[in-house]
Amino acid sequence: MPSLDFCRKRQERLLARMAAAQLDFAIMSSPRMVYYFSGALVESNWPQSFVLSASGASMLVTNREPAQCAAVEVRTYTGYTIQRFFDRGTMQEELQNEIAAFLGGGKKSIGAEFEAAPIGLAPGLWRSATNIAPWLAEMRRPKDPDEIDCIRATIALTEAGYAAARNRCEPGMSEYQAYSIIQDAMVAAAETAVDLKGDFACGTRAINGGGPPTSRLIERGDLYILDLFPIHRGYMCDLCRTFCMGTATSAQKEVWAHVLE
Repeated sequence: MPSLDFCRKRQERLLARMAAAQLDFAIMSSPRMVYYFSGALVESNWPQSFVLSASGASMLVTNREPAQCAAVEVRTYTGYTIQRFFDRGTMQEELQNEIAAFLGGGKKSIGAEFEAAPIGLAPGLWRSATNIAPWLAEMRRPKDPDEIDCIRATIALTEAGYAAARNRCEPGMSEYQAYSIIQDAMVAAAETAVDLKGDFACGTRAINGGGPPTSRLIERGDLYILDLFPIHRGYMCDLCRTFCMGTATSAQKEVWAHVLE
């Protein structure tokens, strides 16, 4: 997972941009930006916000206590409860109230992600906010060492999946069985769930662009293009390998030589 020390360094870089633009607060509401600055891997289907003050104070508002967090304060709103009615509206209201209390009274200059849903701000504040999404996109392009480590960890899981495919996939097996072999190997390497996305179409089915696995059986001589782009602990890799199911033909070997060159 991201290093909390590097999360704080990323906050410092954002603080410099805020100072130049004379912003009092920055509010990030997309899960990836919350993760980037706080190190808390929050649930993407629930309202979340990370708030950074020009003074350096910070607050994460989330649905449950995170495993780690680089925010000075963590506030949780009411998610599941048998005590009262709840829905996304009540959650957003609680989240907005926490942020309003953190902002304090008086007029404030606020930056927010216009590409994310305005869940952290009341409508009036949202309309007067500065769009900082372009800053954030620019910041994320170069990767910090902790992010590179996260990407490498996902690559290692993907390589474990490819090793299993190389050793166990064979003609007569279905695409979904091949998928299961890869998924099982990645989960075993991660020792937890892995969000495995990719293209699992083999043979002539791959001509039309891939897609999820089906019940199609792998035929001897098929070229099986396995294009994997899993997400593990918030970071993705994208690797592609082509396996020959059986003995390669002279035409397949010629194409391979062209690709290799």
